[in-house]
Amino acid sequence: MYKGAINLSKDLNDMYALIKAFDAANITGKYYMVGDEPPKKADKQHEMWNTMRKSPFVTVVPIAETEQITDYLEEHNVRPYREPVVSE
Repeated sequence: MYKGAINLSKDLNDMYALIKAFDAANITGKYYMVGDEPPKKADKQHEMWNTMRKSPFVTVVPIAETEQITDYLEEHNVRPYREPVVSE
C-alpha cells in the first residue's frame, strides 16, 4: 500500500554508493531491493522503481515474495560481511 511520498531517490543513491564501495574493494555480491511497485500516479517514484526493476545490478523483489532472498542466502551459504579483526 502506498503511504505517500518517500525518498526513493535517496535510498537508491545510498544503495548505489554501497554497491560501488563493495566493487572498489573487489567484494562481489547480489543486491536486492525489496518493495512493491508504487502507483503510477506517483510519477517520479514509479519511474525510478521501473528503472531499478530493469537494472542488471539489483533484483527487485515484491514484499510478498521475499522468500526468494532467503532461498538464495541458504543455497549459497551467505553469511554477514565482517571486516577481519586485526589484533595488535
